[in-house]
Amino acid sequence: MIKIIGIGSPFSDDRLGWNVIEQLQATFDKTKMNNIDFLTCDRPNMSLISLMKGADEVILIDAVKSENLPGTIVRLSPDDIFESQILLSSHDFGVKHALELAHSLNLLPKQLTLYGIEIGTLSYNDQLSSDIADAIPMLVSELSQYINALHDSKP
Repeated sequence: MIKIIGIGSPFSDDRLGWNVIEQLQATFDKTKMNNIDFLTCDRPNMSLISLMKGADEVILIDAVKSENLPGTIVRLSPDDIFESQILLSSHDFGVKHALELAHSLNLLPKQLTLYGIEIGTLSYNDQLSSDIADAIPMLVSELSQYINALHDSKP
């Protein structure tokens, strides 16, 4: 079982994980992808751990704040996340905290990847910035290719 989880909130660029999930769901025929769950998580907390439960592979999609330019797509392994000293989420109790807790409880899936898009300053509206709006189709394309490759490799 593969779970693809878009993380976010209803505010500006922080909703990008939700938007990516919406676009991915529109791309794939669910009957052909019955081993993939597309989920959303409103501001990660310990509920992220329960969303990952039962998955062999989890792909997380979230807004990140690091040292990159807004709109930069990043791909991180758990080690990258745990070793980072920068804020990898726009949330106070973010993905890193939830994954560290899951790791300490031995609840991480076998395979975990975080795809993020670097955001700038968050505003409290429901509009995506142009940097994020431009980056989302590129991330959806990259994830679509990966999902199709997984599907094609199944016997």
